[in-house]
Amino acid sequence: MCVTNVPPTSAQGDVRFLDVLERMGCTVTRRERLQVTGPSQLRALGTIDLNALPDAAMTVAVLAAFCEGATRLTNVANLRLKETDRLRALATELRKLGVSVTEFPDGLQINGHPETLHGAEIATYDDHRMALCFGMAGARLPGIRIQEPTCVAKTYPGFWEDLQGVGVDVQQV
Repeated sequence: MCVTNVPPTSAQGDVRFLDVLERMGCTVTRRERLQVTGPSQLRALGTIDLNALPDAAMTVAVLAAFCEGATRLTNVANLRLKETDRLRALATELRKLGVSVTEFPDGLQINGHPETLHGAEIATYDDHRMALCFGMAGARLPGIRIQEPTCVAKTYPGFWEDLQGVGVDVQQV
């Protein structure tokens, strides 16, 4: 995937998410534009402190479900104080997909086993980031149904159209 609206030298802190993707086995090319190429199988991260990337922690948690092995997200207790208790919400919704999750006061441990994943109806808790990260899960896992999908309008009103534009089958039911 080529990212055209983020310069490779961006000062935006979230650009460090690319380092996480590299640790998971993705190839990241930082030239005139950013390009991310995924491996055939993502790697588990072991323990990762995401205090500097709390907004990316939810996406990392969902990606970890697609990795074989354990990923422990730490130092993100602040996610409990957002639109919803995002750590509890993530644990609850990941379990619906068949993921083994352990919740800690400051994070989660996700024990990924991609072959056991299955579709499910995902609650968003009217939290745009829940809809966004589980919507991305639907790109790889058939049968994901997102409740309250319009909550993405808070930060990314065109998300579902853009997801469809990159080849993901998005259906409104």
